[in-house]
Amino acid sequence: MSGSKITRYFFGSFPEQSEREAILARANAIQEGLGLGGNRVLKTKINLTLAFIGAFEGEHDRIVREAIAAGDAILPSGPHDLHFDRLLRFDGDGYGKNRDFQPAMFYPSVVPESLRKTVDRLREKLSLPAGDDITLLPPHVTWIYTDSNRVDQAVPIEPLSLQAESICLIRSMQGAGEYEIVQKWPL
Repeated sequence: MSGSKITRYFFGSFPEQSEREAILARANAIQEGLGLGGNRVLKTKINLTLAFIGAFEGEHDRIVREAIAAGDAILPSGPHDLHFDRLLRFDGDGYGKNRDFQPAMFYPSVVPESLRKTVDRLREKLSLPAGDDITLLPPHVTWIYTDSNRVDQAVPIEPLSLQAESICLIRSMQGAGEYEIVQKWPL
């Protein structure tokens, strides 16, 4: 992708304040314990990413319409309890100008069947391409962008439990400080 700014879209859920504090406390302990350097995700951007839709440049009104239609057709599906028990650095597209910095995320070793089915149905409605690694990420919480290879392989962690009670279509514009909630559905 060239020249113009990139806009990413994903389905996600924002944790309650107490859950967000628990995520940050766990992140602090792990960062200190493993000696991870890097750039922490802003507290206001901490979210549970359920399904990454993609990164786009230029016109993307069609994607937004299709994502909203998919959410309207699929949701609600009921709250989903997740137990994040792994940490891994994803080999993605890097962070900003420094491509060595990759996102490290908490993710569950087991995705509840009800959530897996909901995400599969959203993907199907959106006709997301099969085999695109980034769109097939498990539900996760990204909390730091790091150049440390200490988390290039999955690292077990004490489980961190979160509940997704709503799903949002979220827009992340390159260079923007905050995420934009485009649409929100209760679960």
